[in-house]
Amino acid sequence: MWLLAAGSTSTELVEKRTNPENDVVVTSSSSTSSTASSSGNTINDQPTVCLICGRATNTGNHYGVIACLGCKTFFRRVVLKSTTPRCKHDGKCVLRKGPKIRRICRSCRYEKCKEIGMKAEALHPSRDLIGRRNVVHDDVDWEDSREPSTSSRSSGGPPSFEQKKIQRKLSESSENAMAFLIQLREIDCSLRREVAEQLHISPDSPDDFYSIRSSSILLNDDLVVTLKMDLKRLRRWCDRVPSFPTLTPSTKRYLVHRFCLMHSIIEHSLYTLRSPCEFQNVFLLLDGSCLVASLDDIPDFLKCGLTRKHLTDHKILIPFTSLLMEEVVCPLRLLSPSPEEIAALKTLMFLKPTILHESDSEPISTAEDRELQWETRNRVLYGLHAFYLSKGIIDLEQRMNSLFMISGGIQMCAKEGMENMHLYRTFNISTFDEDSSNLIFGNLS
Repeated sequence: MWLLAAGSTSTELVEKRTNPENDVVVTSSSSTSSTASSSGNTINDQPTVCLICGRATNTGNHYGVIACLGCKTFFRRVVLKSTTPRCKHDGKCVLRKGPKIRRICRSCRYEKCKEIGMKAEALHPSRDLIGRRNVVHDDVDWEDSREPSTSSRSSGGPPSFEQKKIQRKLSESSENAMAFLIQLREIDCSLRREVAEQLHISPDSPDDFYSIRSSSILLNDDLVVTLKMDLKRLRRWCDRVPSFPTLTPSTKRYLVHRFCLMHSIIEHSLYTLRSPCEFQNVFLLLDGSCLVASLDDIPDFLKCGLTRKHLTDHKILIPFTSLLMEEVVCPLRLLSPSPEEIAALKTLMFLKPTILHESDSEPISTAEDRELQWETRNRVLYGLHAFYLSKGIIDLEQRMNSLFMISGGIQMCAKEGMENMHLYRTFNISTFDEDSSNLIFGNLS
């Protein structure tokens, strides 16, 4: 709903700007009357005259009449600033510049603009900004805890919060919407603090992940064990998401099954973003272990601990790990999302409404469930939009689009991860307990 349309729509917009009208206005010597010819004609090659000040101009129509750029700018400023200029000579000023008249009377000039036919409703306040565009440098906590990546500076990626800011005042409804988003962010942050306490590690900041101890990172011995821990965190997160506890049991089971691997991918990918620069091919996991995208280009201390089981397991997972790095970690590194954006993305993906049937039986989700999911998702979208406004982001549609594009990579990796889990189960590479198996493989009964 926030994306800009492409194709014919953008072409039409360009045509409207470059050819605002095809009518020709014929002026008299007194420059006070004008008549419009029939449409289809073009403006004469000879310079026309500004109907307000009488100066020659070839710039065409502005706000409904032929006017020079000076009178166009003047009218725009008066309207947008909502000022009411007053005449010192009872409205009898001559609208001409000369040796003794350096400045045209603002009041008479404005009245002449309205008399000739300039229309205030023709202005677009969001487009016709006036004055200097001040850049607002907000001190945002989540920005201070990470260094901007070199790739995001040099590449033509999506704009970060450091770019193109403008102050905006939020309405009461927008404030309420953003408060809902902050509530979702706090759910994420509280769970991450719980993980830090379990591992006896202090978080770097209240809104951030806990610190990485490079020397303690080991190659993952059993991905299923890590996934079991993820599923416990996922259940705690789901129970705190607004509207989820009120859904029917069948809808709950399906949503958790569909989102379980996506949730793990998001959380581990965010943690991987904090990895030292020398860990380019390493995908960090929240339990302190890691996956590698290549067994040839990894840190030496990881090579020292290689076992035959490591080689077998990680050779199977190398394509999956490479996909994670390319489709999720790299886009996240370019975007550098805030905790609020991540909370919004997770909730939107989790509560995506669907109509699914089990064979010929009743739908898994009821109409009431889907309506509740839509309402919650709309609140998230409104909250995200309000958050962008509060941070002064001008290109918020592009920012939002870039955030949502990451969901495609997450879903792709989740499908690939599911194939690996089937492989693990089929060849007994790892053992799944009944609860984890039902949740991962979709035994929803």
